[in-house]
Amino acid sequence: MPNRKVHVVTSGAIGALFALHKSGDQPDLSRVCEALGGLVGGYAGGRLPDVLDPPTSPRHRGRAHSFAAAATVLKLSRRDLDRWQQTCRRWADECHANQQAATPCSPERVLMQLAELACRLLAGCLAGLLAGYLAHLALDSVTPCCLNLI
Repeated sequence: MPNRKVHVVTSGAIGALFALHKSGDQPDLSRVCEALGGLVGGYAGGRLPDVLDPPTSPRHRGRAHSFAAAATVLKLSRRDLDRWQQTCRRWADECHANQQAATPCSPERVLMQLAELACRLLAGCLAGLLAGYLAHLALDSVTPCCLNLI
């Protein structure tokens, strides 16, 4: 049976790979940032079902451990994820443009670099969070308790 360590390692890796996949035609450095964000998001997504439904026994299964939760996450992934990521990337591009317009070595330039990095990490983190949550549920679905329907 998958335990916490299995959940977070698997979810983190799947989150990073999914974020890398979703980064598509972004520049290489942006893809790396999104993959790192996906690793963090995957870790968080792999923990989230147990945060929402704390494991009080080996048979713990609540609404967060259900096929309905999986369907909701899948729907969000298909319907909204691309839009969310494009918004984050647009913010990152705006920060990059502001960074280029700023005086070299100025605090504003450094701040814009950090903001761009944060936006690119967030784009990956969103993908990783959803993938990590689904990975957790996929691992739990092959246990004797399986998942609840609702």
